[in-house]
Amino acid sequence: MNIISKLSSIYSEYKIFPLNTFHQTTPLKVFQAMFPENYYKKDMDIFLMEHDYNKIRRGADLPWWGENYFKNGKDKKTNAMIVSQDSLSGDSGSVAFYAHIMQELKNEEDYKNFYSKLHKEYQKFGYGNWSKIREMIINWGLDFDNIYITDASKVYTERSSDRFDVEKSRELLKREIGFCNPDLLILLGWKPLDLLAKEYKYSDVVDKCEMLNIDGINTVVCPFPVGNGRSQKNFNQRMDNSKKLIRQLIQE
Repeated sequence: MNIISKLSSIYSEYKIFPLNTFHQTTPLKVFQAMFPENYYKKDMDIFLMEHDYNKIRRGADLPWWGENYFKNGKDKKTNAMIVSQDSLSGDSGSVAFYAHIMQELKNEEDYKNFYSKLHKEYQKFGYGNWSKIREMIINWGLDFDNIYITDASKVYTERSSDRFDVEKSRELLKREIGFCNPDLLILLGWKPLDLLAKEYKYSDVVDKCEMLNIDGINTVVCPFPVGNGRSQKNFNQRMDNSKKLIRQLIQE
């Protein structure tokens, strides 16, 4: 079993990616049709083989990883895992939802071409917000080839479209982090921090801009970069402090 199958087998226990829900106008299938030779397209063909089951709960957003994230080598760059919030909010969940196009699409025209092929229920994350996320990652100094992006809460209670199974979501996220073993963990907003380390107060952490240690991993908590996150007190200062800390940790 290769590493993608092993990752997939962790997810398959929670039944959050039923294969029959990925129709031709979902972001994944549009991406796979547009970029048939892309490594992630091929990885997802393997990944979804573990998910041929009946739908029992609302589906979650697929994780995305850069081409070199799971590769080893002495010249390997810093592997960073970015944890967004959840898919109940369009701008939050869409960080993971649209991550797979960050390397392939370089401008607004390309983005709109991709966007136009999606079913209208997936057209919730315009170019402006998507480009802010992309620029943020570039400004942090991270290499897209060495990034893994996922949502925090992603296991819904059965037959519910708006309630998470908090304990199972926490369990899955911790297993995912353990499997991915990042050099740096970046939490966007208060929700992933609350899920992983409830003892910390979000406002204190982002204002002090201190590195945390969560399960032995260097961790930075950042304001959520789009949507309501931008209305936070001292948003720009918090974002700038986070950028400086991330850059410092990458260079160490």
